[in-house]
Amino acid sequence: PKPLPDPHAQVRKAALLSLAKIQNFSSAVIHAFATALQDPDPHVRQTAAKILQKHPLPLSIETQKLLKAASSTKKPITLKSPQEFEHTFLTLAASPDINTFWHLLFMLLTVGIVYQGVQKGIERWSSILMPALFAMLIFLFLYGIVYNPKSFWEGFLFVFKPKDNLKPSSVLEALGHAFFTLSLGMGAILTYGSYLNKEDDIPKSSMWVCLSDTFIALIACLVIFPILFAFGQNPAKGPGLVFITMPMLFAQIPGGLLLAMVFFLLLAFAALTSAISLLEVVVSYFIDELKWDRKKATLISGLAIFLFGLPSAGFFFKNWANIHGMNFLDTMDTFASNWLLPLGGLLVAIFVGWFMDAERRKNEFLEGTTWSWLYPLWLFVLRYIAPLLVFIVLLNKIKILPTAWIDSLFGVEV
Repeated sequence: PKPLPDPHAQVRKAALLSLAKIQNFSSAVIHAFATALQDPDPHVRQTAAKILQKHPLPLSIETQKLLKAASSTKKPITLKSPQEFEHTFLTLAASPDINTFWHLLFMLLTVGIVYQGVQKGIERWSSILMPALFAMLIFLFLYGIVYNPKSFWEGFLFVFKPKDNLKPSSVLEALGHAFFTLSLGMGAILTYGSYLNKEDDIPKSSMWVCLSDTFIALIACLVIFPILFAFGQNPAKGPGLVFITMPMLFAQIPGGLLLAMVFFLLLAFAALTSAISLLEVVVSYFIDELKWDRKKATLISGLAIFLFGLPSAGFFFKNWANIHGMNFLDTMDTFASNWLLPLGGLLVAIFVGWFMDAERRKNEFLEGTTWSWLYPLWLFVLRYIAPLLVFIVLLNKIKILPTAWIDSLFGVEV
């Protein structure tokens, strides 16, 4: 009966009352009411609280706090806004002291594992970390199905039915991504391959590595995208998606604290296993070429990598971003991803395909495998197809062959 002081608040209150007439609340409707609990107008907050109290719904801990606050006080209690999450992340990212502490801790973990050797260190910890990583991923995957089946289906279609999103240039993006996710062009596969027994089937092992890597990547997509679609977020946000958008969304769903802990622990395990494999490449080189023992090679390599990582943590080169248009970390990432990985893969393909001793190459491929029929096809791809495609990826990454030109070449409108 008493008009609200804010005419827009009156409209928002009317919208809430209309939503309350819906019989089955979707996650989007629940999110709307949770947002209304943070409204600056107390009438709107109280309306949302009364509606939620009448409907037994699965609410996150944060939403329950807002509900209690809206029912008892006129002061709005709000969750962090996207801008506040972004500010928090950027503040941490720009803090050299905090970054260096975590950089040191991470390197100590990595060095400690590699220091113990292949069997006692890398093999032992990989047998623990990799199953744990997979179990956490499956847990998040199943939670996404149960929490919001509709959003899960929307995410499923986004991944497997791309419609207009798939273009010829997307294939180049996939090839470029393959270099990173399969550790190609950086010596990791070469190093770990040297530890295999002569009886191991290299072609079959390679196939299983590619298939399992792709399977895990698709599961990860079906973990993240349904959560994004449940809250109407844009799936194309880059690195900010993980460190800004995801924490904000976890705070608004039931069990969000537990999910956030599992998600970021999963991320940390993935980073640690990758760092172990990359440090082993350097250590293995010093052991084989300079005849250092493992302990010496690991400690010196780990120290050198830690020192080289300090500029990425924020020390030194304070004006780097002003001069180069991006910070030191992004510069190194661009240099490695756009230049070093494709170039390394290209040179490996050319060397093995054209310059490696033919008899030795054939024997290495055939030893231990039952897929001898694959050798001629593999050699043809290695000599002609792989170098050509990798070269195109390299040209695209360094902007000599623009993405728009590739799409237009195949008749796709840009």
